[in-house]
Amino acid sequence: MGFFNWSNWGFERDRSGETFYYKIGEGNPKWNSIDDKIKTAYNHPILMPGIQLIANYFSRVKFTDGGSDKSPMLKLLSQPNIYQTQDDFLKQFVWFKYGAGFVYQLPVSILGGDRADRLKYMYNLNPTLIEYPEFFKTTLPMTGAAAQEELGKQFLYDQYGQALKPKMKDILPYYDLPNGLRLSGDDQNMWIAPSRLDSLQKPLSNIDAAFRAKNIVINSNGKELFINKTQGNMAKVMMKKSESNDIVNKLRTEYSPGEGKGRSIVTNSDLVWQSLHIKLKELGLDESVVSDAKTVINALGIPPELYSVDGNSATFENQGKAVIHFIQSKIQVEMDDFCTTINNRYGTDLKGTYDHLPIFREAEKQKALGMKSIAASCKQMVDSGIWTVQRAAEEYEYWKDRT
Repeated sequence: MGFFNWSNWGFERDRSGETFYYKIGEGNPKWNSIDDKIKTAYNHPILMPGIQLIANYFSRVKFTDGGSDKSPMLKLLSQPNIYQTQDDFLKQFVWFKYGAGFVYQLPVSILGGDRADRLKYMYNLNPTLIEYPEFFKTTLPMTGAAAQEELGKQFLYDQYGQALKPKMKDILPYYDLPNGLRLSGDDQNMWIAPSRLDSLQKPLSNIDAAFRAKNIVINSNGKELFINKTQGNMAKVMMKKSESNDIVNKLRTEYSPGEGKGRSIVTNSDLVWQSLHIKLKELGLDESVVSDAKTVINALGIPPELYSVDGNSATFENQGKAVIHFIQSKIQVEMDDFCTTINNRYGTDLKGTYDHLPIFREAEKQKALGMKSIAASCKQMVDSGIWTVQRAAEEYEYWKDRT
């Protein structure tokens, strides 16, 4: 019996006649575990920059409360706790929300009372440290008393650290996907939501596998094979051990790359040289990564103009339009939800906007120039007697919002 049990192996030939072997039963897919979704997110080469891009834009908000830039809530958000600035706090909020699918904020009051002017600290709770009691289930309250009972339920946070036991009424919950989607079997908890990363397990795993395969190929390339050449129908004659050792030693010393060293081998044997180099391009790894990466970026809601995975870049004009659309249709929606949750709790009038960003100022400038051009055109039509003043006014109103 040889070193290998060949009963578990099969082989095939490609069109060129080359033979390759494969392990029988190894064709089953292998997906990475994403149980710790936040760790998965910040360790993944495609997912990490995507979530960080969202976090960067989200954190560039300008808050007002009741139209003012000064209020107890604004003061709290500017320095939520001793560890974080507003920028850090908001970025962490996005990472928890997108990674786990939900995030709780825990406000800490002084002197008691759940009021904005008594808040001292605000913390984003890491969802991976949250544990619910065994058989924890939520109901659909039909009375005020039943609602208070649900709000009075507790969960355990940081079991092996602080072991806090907040009540549901103490926290401010936020959800990425709608909460309540996982109401099935024993998982009936309205206080949580699934993570969008669950739908990305396969492309995320494929990307990791492609990188691992590429690394294996890179580390194995450069190897070469020397064998005795077959003469006609005669079987190969084994190379003497002394001669094979001599070739190996010369490759390592005399013929290895370096100053004064060549790559020529002189031997009395009739040898055949074969490179074991694998061309990465032929494996299609980069194309595979690009394809799966586009799936991941699309699932995050990021326009392709803002995250290139294939080396192609959008024009400056298209990129600018994509940024504006991204902020207005995605980031602003996230911020509105953030502010609404706080306002419902504390009766504040918190608003977060992004109109102060340079990209919007440039857009307003271009819009003003467009309106000026429309006004000049309308005036020319009136002066030439083609349009009435009323018609010109109607045209101006129609086009001014379409510039």
